[in-house]
Amino acid sequence: MRRRKSTFNDFFDLLFEVSGDFWQFGAAVTVALGVFSLLALKWAVGKSAAASAATGTSLAVFQNLSWAFYLVPIMLAIFTVIFGWKAFTAYAKQNNF
Repeated sequence: MRRRKSTFNDFFDLLFEVSGDFWQFGAAVTVALGVFSLLALKWAVGKSAAASAATGTSLAVFQNLSWAFYLVPIMLAIFTVIFGWKAFTAYAKQNNF
């Protein structure tokens, strides 16, 4: 029996496929992901600083693992680069670049 892909995977595949056909859509997705990665970086810096200064709170668990908060913006940045590259290749293909 075959496992069904998650809705997130279906959505990601759809975005990636449409980005390959329409470079404008890929550029818009790239900009949106870039903004989200910057917001996630701002969140990670705040959480990392709070975890470093925390004593006796729930964030004290992350005191030695404060770098883990940076995984979210790093993953979003990787998706941004992937979609940016896909948008660029669609643009180059469309304009014989």
